[in-house]
Amino acid sequence: MVAWRKQQARIAYSGAARAVMTTPSLAQKAKPTVLVDNPRLALVRLLEFLYPEPIPPPSVSATALVGEAVTLGAGVSIGDYAYVGRGSVIGDGTVIYPFVYVGNGVTVGSHCRIYPFVCLLDGVLVGDRVTIFPGAVIGRPGFGFVWDQDQLRRMPQVGRVVIESDVEIGSGTCIDRATIKETRIGKGTKIDNLVQVAHNCQIGRLCLIAGQVGMAGSVRVGERVQIGGQAGIADHVSVGDGTVLVARSGLMTDTPPASRWGGYPARLHGQWLRIEASLNRLPELLLVLRHLKEKVEALKQRIDQAEAGTEGGRKGGRGHRGRSKG
Repeated sequence: MVAWRKQQARIAYSGAARAVMTTPSLAQKAKPTVLVDNPRLALVRLLEFLYPEPIPPPSVSATALVGEAVTLGAGVSIGDYAYVGRGSVIGDGTVIYPFVYVGNGVTVGSHCRIYPFVCLLDGVLVGDRVTIFPGAVIGRPGFGFVWDQDQLRRMPQVGRVVIESDVEIGSGTCIDRATIKETRIGKGTKIDNLVQVAHNCQIGRLCLIAGQVGMAGSVRVGERVQIGGQAGIADHVSVGDGTVLVARSGLMTDTPPASRWGGYPARLHGQWLRIEASLNRLPELLLVLRHLKEKVEALKQRIDQAEAGTEGGRKGGRGHRGRSKG
């Protein structure tokens, strides 16, 4: 990692940039340099300053449909053709962009950003400073069915979804309501695009969940967990605090805290790497095994022939002795 950072610093100082922002240990005299302890964090603050997010002015569009007994906080903006259902609450400074659907009895906290085509279905609870990107669906009934003779009957999903404060939810992500209690996303967790969170899941604080992750029902995810893209977690599995699940893994068992898992089915990361390395040698090992099998079969054939000859000699000896006595 140190060598990589030094290489990046050389590229930065030799490139077209007029100035470089880096740590004191990597600073050079070739260009003006801004010294910071954490360059990536400094870049975040710089970009936020240079490119502030445009915020629509407080207003309710004439084409928006706002139901009865809706409470709107100070500075709320509701865009064209948005819908806010009966009894919902929208907190101070929150922006509801055009074509958003907010169902009945929904609570959205302050300073949230709800982007176009998001659906917040009935009873969803959203905390403060939450960002939900276009096309996410929050509060869909969970996927639960029961056999009734020769047909499937849907299990009623009467719980809710709770999104705590400072959460980010990507485009196309679906978070299902609980069967009875609640599906919960913890404070500060960031969820990428096209993620499926099934009914009754509990996701802890400050987790990072990459695109196309799928969680089956009643999964428990601890705090500061990182889940790579296209990973899947089986129902009722518990993921310990600080666990890392690498991309395209299939987790089917509980994990202890601060562990790293990979593969399908997922194993501890070191074991998975050893298995993957062995798979690369599989063609060679099959040739060795075939050769050994041929040698064993040839050896077995010689042993069988030797045993057959010895047995024939024994029988011949017994017959000769019998004739001498006669």
